[in-house]
Amino acid sequence: MKSKLLLLSALVGLSGLAHAAIDLDGGIKLIPTATAGVQFNDNLFLSQNNEVNETVWVLAPGATLTSGEGAMNSMSFSYTEQFQVYSDNSNLNTSLSFVDLTSRYDDGKMKVGVDAWFHQANQATRDVRNASRLINRDLLHGAFSDELKWSDKSSARAAVVYDSTSYKASGYRDASYFEVPFQYFYQVQPKLDLSAGLRYRKNTIDGAGSLGSDEYFYSVGARGELTPKVTGEISLGYIQFNPDSGKNQSSLGLQSQFNMELTQKSAVKFGASNQYGYGALGDSYRTTTLYSGVDLQLTANLQLNGMVSYNQYSYSVGSRKDDFWSGLLSATYTVTREFSVNGTLSHANNDSNLNLASFKNNILAVSASYRF
Repeated sequence: MKSKLLLLSALVGLSGLAHAAIDLDGGIKLIPTATAGVQFNDNLFLSQNNEVNETVWVLAPGATLTSGEGAMNSMSFSYTEQFQVYSDNSNLNTSLSFVDLTSRYDDGKMKVGVDAWFHQANQATRDVRNASRLINRDLLHGAFSDELKWSDKSSARAAVVYDSTSYKASGYRDASYFEVPFQYFYQVQPKLDLSAGLRYRKNTIDGAGSLGSDEYFYSVGARGELTPKVTGEISLGYIQFNPDSGKNQSSLGLQSQFNMELTQKSAVKFGASNQYGYGALGDSYRTTTLYSGVDLQLTANLQLNGMVSYNQYSYSVGSRKDDFWSGLLSATYTVTREFSVNGTLSHANNDSNLNLASFKNNILAVSASYRF
């Protein structure tokens, strides 16, 4: 009952945020935001034999700081604190922080991008599961990229990327990687570039034993307008995966993402990848991913989004293989420029040859958001 009152109070409070945006000097704007909603989860801990149904009430106030929207130099910084209240498992009640920063500079000859975020997670996933509790963890990501146009037909892009996961429970191994990708582009048509690239990644797994690795991805590819309706980027090549201990491995490397325009405001997106990764227990795997999604603007106020993806995980040690399917269908209705409501249905199905690793899960979520 308290959780329902909390949601009702939040929804009423959203209307009081009107005209709350603050214009600061230098074109900087501070925008308060708030989201209130409820989630119905039919398998909270992603168990195969002991499925737990749960209703989770969510309240997420926050604020966004923006500057230079549409200009050569732009920036967005946001902070959200998400409060989660569980109807039947009050010991899981928690609050999670989400901090995001993006910055862009583009003068026609040089493109600089900064993407950084700190997120806290407390939900079960295919890889992070426990039969009776949720595993809290901190996720940190930072990336700096720079693309420089050398001539009318050639350009190069380089980046520095850092990513880490830190667990707040014993039995899991913190992981991080440091990555330096480089790509050279040569224009063969007015809207199409061919590319050649090299990506180096250093994986570090904390804890006893030597579980890190060095990884090299040599690739060729293309980006831009593949047809009048299809744009995207693809890199295809060869991956060397050299663990600190154990046998070196190699495989086909693939990174791709495409967008096919249906109308001016609707599109289909699809892509595929093949790469190496690490699980929460420090075990390495090779994963193949296929995905397809659609963004449809049905009316001026109603938007529909859908996504279907498939991941196959083949672990380096042992014979474990997981076939993981997921799907999402989301509808957003914009009531006013500031106020919108959303309904989302998601499904996950993991089919594993490891005992008790398989599961199915459905989540229905309804929320209301306010942004001035």
